[in-house]
Amino acid sequence: MPNSRILVEYELTSLGVFDGTDELKFSHPNLPATITLREKKVDLEDEYATLSAYVILEADSLEDGSSRSEEILSEFIHSLKLATSLDLQVARKLKVIDWTEGVEERTSWLIHKFVGDDRPYKVLTQDIVETVQVLASDDIPPAVRRAIRWFSLAVSAKYMDEQFQCFWFAIEILAQVVKPTEKVNDACAKCREPLYCAHCDEHPKHRPYPKQAIHFIFGKVIADKPDEAFEMCSDVRNRLMHGESLEEIELATGLDFPEIVDRIGHVALRALRSVIRITLESAGKNVRLHLLETNTFCQIVGTVQANMVYTCNNPENPTIGEWPEPEIKIDRKVGGSEI
Repeated sequence: MPNSRILVEYELTSLGVFDGTDELKFSHPNLPATITLREKKVDLEDEYATLSAYVILEADSLEDGSSRSEEILSEFIHSLKLATSLDLQVARKLKVIDWTEGVEERTSWLIHKFVGDDRPYKVLTQDIVETVQVLASDDIPPAVRRAIRWFSLAVSAKYMDEQFQCFWFAIEILAQVVKPTEKVNDACAKCREPLYCAHCDEHPKHRPYPKQAIHFIFGKVIADKPDEAFEMCSDVRNRLMHGESLEEIELATGLDFPEIVDRIGHVALRALRSVIRITLESAGKNVRLHLLETNTFCQIVGTVQANMVYTCNNPENPTIGEWPEPEIKIDRKVGGSEI
């Protein structure tokens, strides 16, 4: 399918609605790509409206068009949020269709996402609620509460780069709570040995900088190669702050980004456990906390992709919305019963 036109349909949630028009069209200034927005469900009593976004671009295949459309739509939404200061989110990708002119039978994908069969997780117990009671007490200082908040935001974040940054913020706050008071050396960026001043004939020392305090946290909660873990996470954080994509970071680190998120997430969780325990002990409280540890912090969603072929009314001029709308249904069984 060389040099084909591909249409990818998305569903968006938006705080903004149209002002006196039925359709808005964006033409990319640098690429042969357009985005058409239509209102799908607007109820002024609801907080969010639902919009349809149709990305049309040139691509080599349905797979290529599906992948590239995500980046084009993402950049469009970032700029639109800057222009409006209103929340707008991609809810889901719905369809990928061969949109090439003159095609009689059009190949298409229908995409449906669903959660795994093991959800919801049966983990809530009275012990956990009593742990939350302890965390709500005055024995937990405000800085630790802020770290808990950032950890919470990371757990719920939709995008992996946001998860990473929120986990890093939690660790950075905790590092200031427990950083050593004794002075430390600056280290050589290459060999990590203490820097030396020939004029003073000594290794200068100072109170730990924020980065050194974070390094201390990693050493406190990681038993196996904490220095390597810190350098990797610090490097990823710097790359994100300098605008590198997840794909570029994966290539540079040799790690999949979900693995990177899980690594820093477990550091943040263990750091919170450690700091909370130290805080409670200093307050004279000897309590047992029940804190679960997940095997992954990343969002895991199953996807069903149905391959279909349909014929449009005018092969030379296909129009948005004329495709069939078959229903995709997922039957789940939990404990022997369907839900």
